[in-house]
Amino acid sequence: MVTFVLFPFIAGVIDSFIPNTPVMSPSILSALLLFFVNVQEMQIYSDALTGLNNRRRSDQVLESYIEKADTSGFYLFMIDVNRFKLINDRYGHMEGDRALQTIATSLKEVSSACSVFLSRWGGDEFLILGSREVAEPVEDFRAYLHQAVRNGAKEQRLPSICVGYALCTSSLESPEDLTRAADRKLYEEKRIVHQTRISASR
Repeated sequence: MVTFVLFPFIAGVIDSFIPNTPVMSPSILSALLLFFVNVQEMQIYSDALTGLNNRRRSDQVLESYIEKADTSGFYLFMIDVNRFKLINDRYGHMEGDRALQTIATSLKEVSSACSVFLSRWGGDEFLILGSREVAEPVEDFRAYLHQAVRNGAKEQRLPSICVGYALCTSSLESPEDLTRAADRKLYEEKRIVHQTRISASR
């Protein structure tokens, strides 16, 4: 975006000192080309619904985190929306989309405040990658994610989330094993939430 403005400006300065210099058109063309490339890259790596990083970008960033894991390690958090299918079935997909956008906004605030990587992993799942310095104690950070989503849902009836996590301390770890470990933690929490809901309804 800076280049889009800078090239025509430089061309204008040159043209003011050396009139009739054929520099404006090529510079504008170059700026437009670079702008187009940047827009294309944003579309490739951004989720259209939430504006977050998408799965393709997540895969790349996760690989880079794993490569550096021997040095300091990091946490992977998987976030899943509880009973999301019920929202789609009962209120329609537009309401489901709105719920995802609201949750994404709450998680963006966490991402900005803590400098963690955030993406929409797919469907109603989100992914966060964060350093041990940021995410420990891990249960506190997990609670922080829950609270952020609750705060965003104060004026709306939105579903809660479940959060699973895995710690990576080796560059030999595979992305698949890491996400599976986080999923196991996530479904442990889902099972507890489900049992609590059943007990409360009796």
